[in-house]
Amino acid sequence: MNATKPARRSSSGVIANIVLLVIAALWLVGSFQALRVLVAGSLRTQPESVANLIMSLSGTIAGAVFGGAAAGYLARSAKVRPFTAMSRHVCALSGGVVVGLVTAGLSFYTFGATPAVATIVAGVAGCAAVIGSLFAAAKNRDIVFAGLVGTLLVFVVMFLRGWFGGLVNSLYHSNPDAYRWIAIAAGLVIGLCVGLCGYLVLRRLQPKTSLYGFLAAGAAPGALWMFSEIATRIAAALLVANTAEPDVLSGLMMDQSLQAQLDGSMAALFAGATTTVLAFGLLAPKADAKAKAAKRGTAVPAQKSKAKKTAPDAKRGGGKKSTA
Repeated sequence: MNATKPARRSSSGVIANIVLLVIAALWLVGSFQALRVLVAGSLRTQPESVANLIMSLSGTIAGAVFGGAAAGYLARSAKVRPFTAMSRHVCALSGGVVVGLVTAGLSFYTFGATPAVATIVAGVAGCAAVIGSLFAAAKNRDIVFAGLVGTLLVFVVMFLRGWFGGLVNSLYHSNPDAYRWIAIAAGLVIGLCVGLCGYLVLRRLQPKTSLYGFLAAGAAPGALWMFSEIATRIAAALLVANTAEPDVLSGLMMDQSLQAQLDGSMAALFAGATTTVLAFGLLAPKADAKAKAAKRGTAVPAQKSKAKKTAPDAKRGGGKKSTA
């Protein structure tokens, strides 16, 4: 009966991997389709509208990073022997390369009328997917899985941001500084949610994980988001340099939007790591704390004192028996 538990867990883990990969694929296809409908057509007639593309590119590149990590996590689950650090990285990178090629194909399909834009988006998003797959090469698989589950909450917020895009744009035009601070506040809330999610998932999968493992699980979603924002800024610089430069107002709005998104990702990284550490200290069962204290040797003096107290009691008991 105990032998079936690892097999049952591995089968459920494979199903969870596939679900994560399907979500990543749907996000990538949907984001590229949205870019094709809303942005790609205007680039042919108005090349200076590249600012609209750049401000909409963050979610697409984030999807590529997440897809590369999810595919790498699924690829590293293969039964490769010997399972060394090199084989982990090779398997994870192979999954990232597949996602990178798919992302490049979607880019050329979306921006086929503007080859320069298609090449830049394909190159940056594809490389981001490959680099994102390295996250899946971590030694502890459960930490990777907890980080990927927490990243799904980031996509929920990105979806809501796109859904209420008109309200976000009106907020920016009315008060750009408030837009930035709202992005930071949203990042802190996201970090709180992903930190709790990472703690709960990792606590369920591997309760004996160290503090640093929980810290990595809570910080991973913010780190992946921040990396995607950095890749978006690289794509923005290449697009502006190789296409028509946007007008002054659009360029200013683009720069502040990119900065606000980067600030939000850094806030999520900090809040996620902090929340997981606090949850580890406040929510961990006392039995685990006692076991770790005993493992460090702090409970040994208490055991010695207890032994000293019980020794006279034993002598007294022996004396009573002898008098009887």
